[in-house]
This record gives sequence, structure tokens and C-alpha cells, in this order.
Amino acid sequence: MAFPDWLTAHPIRAANSVAFGGVHARGVLAVGGVNAMGVVAIGGVNAVGFIAIGGASAIGVVAIGGAQALGLVAIGGVRARGLVARTRRGRRERQASTTGAAEV
Repeated sequence: MAFPDWLTAHPIRAANSVAFGGVHARGVLAVGGVNAMGVVAIGGVNAVGFIAIGGASAIGVVAIGGAQALGLVAIGGVRARGLVARTRRGRRERQASTTGAAEV
């Protein structure tokens, strides 16, 4: 069974609407073992996108990261930076500065 053209799976690099890549994935929905970049990005190490979920680092408007999350709304297990930032311990800090960077 062949995958449609908009769905690409490749162990090194994938770039399409839905991309799954072992190293790099770029697409509307990107899932990558190392790097994922897309509107919705899920990466085991780095995720960059509008909604970013990363095991180590997540950067996006909504960022959820196991270690670090940077975004407008940031949820991080260790560090979270953003306008609304929440850590795993439930501490929350809101900062209305122009930078929007609050570390909790």
C-alpha cells in the first residue's frame, strides 16, 4: 500500500503536509525524532511551531516541553518562559512586559 503524496515518511528528512522524520520533519503536522518544524510540531528533542510539543525544547505560541518551553503560553517540566508560564509543580507567573518573558 503506497502513501499519498501529501504524507511522507523518511528516516532522514520529510517535508509535506504531514511529515514524519527520524531526524528532520517539516510540514503542517510535523513529527520528528530530533527536529520538528510546522504548524503543529512534535519533536523528541526540538519542536518549533504554532503548537510545539518537545521532549527537550519546545518553541511556539503554545509550547509544551519536558525540559524547556518558550512561548506565549508555555508549559514546561523544568523551565517555562512566556506571557503565561507554568511549571510541572504548578507555579504560575504572569508578566505583562513587552518581552513577555517570565521564568518560573
